[in-house]
Amino acid sequence: MSRLINIVVTCTDSKTLTNESLQLRNYSSSDLTTRFQAWKKALNNATDDISIEHKAALDVYKGSIWSTVKRFDSATKKNELQIKLWICSAGYGLISDKAKIAGYKATFARSQDDSVARGISSTSKALIEKAWWKALTKWDGPEKGEPRSITAIVKKFPDNILLVVCSSSYLNAIYDDLVTAQKSLTNTDNLIIICAGKEKAKGLSDNMLPCDGRFQELLGGARGASNVRLAEKILSEEHPDNINADKLIKKYRELLEQQPAIKKYDHRKKIPEQEIKEYIRKNLEKNSKLTPTKLLRQYRDEGYKCEQKRFRDLFNSLNEKNLNLEITDDSF
Repeated sequence: MSRLINIVVTCTDSKTLTNESLQLRNYSSSDLTTRFQAWKKALNNATDDISIEHKAALDVYKGSIWSTVKRFDSATKKNELQIKLWICSAGYGLISDKAKIAGYKATFARSQDDSVARGISSTSKALIEKAWWKALTKWDGPEKGEPRSITAIVKKFPDNILLVVCSSSYLNAIYDDLVTAQKSLTNTDNLIIICAGKEKAKGLSDNMLPCDGRFQELLGGARGASNVRLAEKILSEEHPDNINADKLIKKYRELLEQQPAIKKYDHRKKIPEQEIKEYIRKNLEKNSKLTPTKLLRQYRDEGYKCEQKRFRDLFNSLNEKNLNLEITDDSF
C-alpha cells in the first residue's frame, strides 16, 4: 500500500502566463489591509474574466527549480510513495498543484518590486509578511473547499508526512502556520522542513534538515536549487519508514559534514552594466543563435560575474528574436 506524503513548495517568479494587471507593484497603498483587499478583488475579478487565461498551477510556474519539483512524482515511484503537491504563493496563498490560476507577480522576497512588504512601513517587514499570509489563509482562494493553510492540510491528514521545501523569506511568512501545523500532527517527527542556509527556527529546529551550499556538488544544479534537489533525493532514495525528521536530520548532517567546502569565486570580476550589454551585443553579432545560458557560461568562464536573472534580462533586452528566454542550465 502506498503511503501519502504532502509536499509544500514555494512558488517561483518565472511563469508561463503574464498579466500586467496582476502585479503587486500596482497596488501601492501603504495600508496593509487596504492593499490586501484590493489585491484579493483583482484576483477574484480575474477569475470571473473569461479573457484572462488560467492554467493549473503546476503548469504556470517554470524554471530550473520547478523542473525539479515536477520530477517529485516520478522520484517516488519505486518507494511506493504517493505525493500530494501544495504551493505557497504570495499571490494566491496555499493552493494545490491543480488550482487554476492566472499569471501574476507577488513575492515575499523583499528585494523585488512586487514584494508584499514594499511601501508599508507601519511595522516590521517580518510582521507584515506574516499578516499577509494569515490574510491569504482566510480567503477562499481559487479552489473552494480545499485547505488554505498548512495547518488545514495537517488537520485533514494528521497521520501523514508533511515535507515543506521553502526559502528563508517564505519560511518567515509561513512560520506561525508551521508552528501550529506541527502541534496538530499525530507525530511531530512527520514534519520535515528543508530551507537552505537555515537550520534553526524557534520551535521548529527539530524538524529542519541541514542544507547549504556544500550540498551543491552532491546534488548538482545551481546552489539556489539545493532545497528542491535535496527533497528529490530523499523521495527517490529513502525507504518510507526512514522519512521522518529525526532520522533524516542525523543522516544529512553527517553527509553535509563530509562535503567539500563551498567554492568561492572571488576572483571573478564584476563590471558595469553597460559593459555587460556591450559584451552581449558583440557576441550576438558573432552568433545570433546564442542562448543566455550558453553566453553566461562563457562570460563566467572568462572571469566575470553576474547574477543569472540580471544577465538573462540584459540578454533579452538586446535580443528581440529571443525575448523572455530562460537560463535553464543548472550547473553554474
